[in-house]
Amino acid sequence: QEFFNRCGRTEGAELNADGPGAVFGDFVAEMFDYDTQNRDWQQIFTSLHKYWIAFADVDGFRIDAAKHVTLDFIAHFSTQVRAYAHQLGKSNFFVVGEVAASPTWQARTLGSMMSNRQDPRVHGDVPGALTERLSELRSTYLADPVFPAPGLNSVYNFNLSGTARDALKCLRSSSDVAGYFGSQAYKVVKEQAVSQRDADSSNEWWTCVEIHDWDRFLHGSKPLFLLTAALAWLLTSPGAPILYYGVEQGFNGNCPASVSAEMHELCTGSPNDTKSRQDMFASGPWRLGSAIGSVEQLAHVGNGTPVVRRPWQRDPFLPREHRTFKMAKALAALRNSHRALSQGTIAWHAAADVPCGLLAFTRSWCDGSGAEPCEEAVVIINPGGAGDTVLDRVPLQDTAAAVEAGQRYRNALNSSEVAQTAREGGRPWLIFRSVVLRPGDAAVFVREDLLGAQGAASIASRIPVHPGSVARRWSPPIFVLLAGLGAILPSFRKFRKKSPAGEAESDSSETSGAESCSEQPPPLDK
Repeated sequence: QEFFNRCGRTEGAELNADGPGAVFGDFVAEMFDYDTQNRDWQQIFTSLHKYWIAFADVDGFRIDAAKHVTLDFIAHFSTQVRAYAHQLGKSNFFVVGEVAASPTWQARTLGSMMSNRQDPRVHGDVPGALTERLSELRSTYLADPVFPAPGLNSVYNFNLSGTARDALKCLRSSSDVAGYFGSQAYKVVKEQAVSQRDADSSNEWWTCVEIHDWDRFLHGSKPLFLLTAALAWLLTSPGAPILYYGVEQGFNGNCPASVSAEMHELCTGSPNDTKSRQDMFASGPWRLGSAIGSVEQLAHVGNGTPVVRRPWQRDPFLPREHRTFKMAKALAALRNSHRALSQGTIAWHAAADVPCGLLAFTRSWCDGSGAEPCEEAVVIINPGGAGDTVLDRVPLQDTAAAVEAGQRYRNALNSSEVAQTAREGGRPWLIFRSVVLRPGDAAVFVREDLLGAQGAASIASRIPVHPGSVARRWSPPIFVLLAGLGAILPSFRKFRKKSPAGEAESDSSETSGAESCSEQPPPLDK
């Protein structure tokens, strides 16, 4: 009994608030809440997870509902599992928390935890139990050469994810997305974040357009092109992108029209789990809807005629020839092969002050030493609020690289589309040549000498191209909003490098997990 709080059930409003009930109350009546401040419980729980690191070669942990545990536990668990993993040769062990709370609450869980890492007695608005625990952990977390901090490595960036999701579903203005990067919500969390790889720490926060607690992005009758624009944003913007299962197949969580009235009530009512979770294979009994026609035809709820199960490669519920799947695959390949997209800063050119408005920004990367050439990618996404759009020009940043007139850029998602730099009014511009973006389209223009024509053609060949159509012309305003951002940080492997052909290849210098655990692991109590 000493391992439980025994404070009774927390009601919904109290659970979602920032008071003590969210931490010490029972999550639901049938789920008794652990006393995560209990030192014995902390040691047992942490030792159990150290065992799994050694036994199963685990590379990181995701703490579910991390808002509902005490901060001293987060510090103890995060610091100790990272230290243990380091003894096993895992230098970049990753702990991410699902902290569905205010930005200030998130900041208390992340990185420095609103405390001076050198002297935890100097701190912000944090509980005394955290300060006491940090004083005990100080020598351990400061000895970590990669992440010398006590808190979580990362949190879900629900603020940016929710804002972008609503803007891309035409529920709020696209300007709100760009505005986030200058907001207090962004700044208060970023002040506590610590990077593992000398990149801007905000790019290690996890981002999404779908997740298990949200309705599917296309739930209801949303058109498919909204999703392709959302995937383009997710895979070209700062953050560590989460592709929730089935998003690449256009899953929308809609109830099939053929179900009984009882089943229809089940898959359209509350809670919303029924709208966000559905079977992914044709053999499942809970096959909800999809915006992909061939998948939608297979939607069915209930037992059906038994079928011979096929290998997943031939499962009709997983077609891989449609545009949405190919778009996601191409964008992921491009992100992995181009450091401006995976590690770069962001400079905004336009974010229209209308729902589903055009988004235009540049991602730039430089290694700081000058040993490698800087990289730059100009991204334009058309969610469809203004229909078809002809691109005219965007300003470039002299701070990212020396921009000379006449440099050629190519759209990595459509290799037939090119642009060229020019200097006008004392600044560099990228001038497009007959580039049309239809609703749901995106363009990622990269310097030809860095991408390579073969690389662009390889990536672009994966995406069916829209036929031409009449479109309006778009040109950005002169001003540019700068926001200092870095790169997504793959926690469980090193960045993949770009080969001369533009394809990604593995960095063979990293020791595999199997090699790391080939020796006897250290005792769990150390």
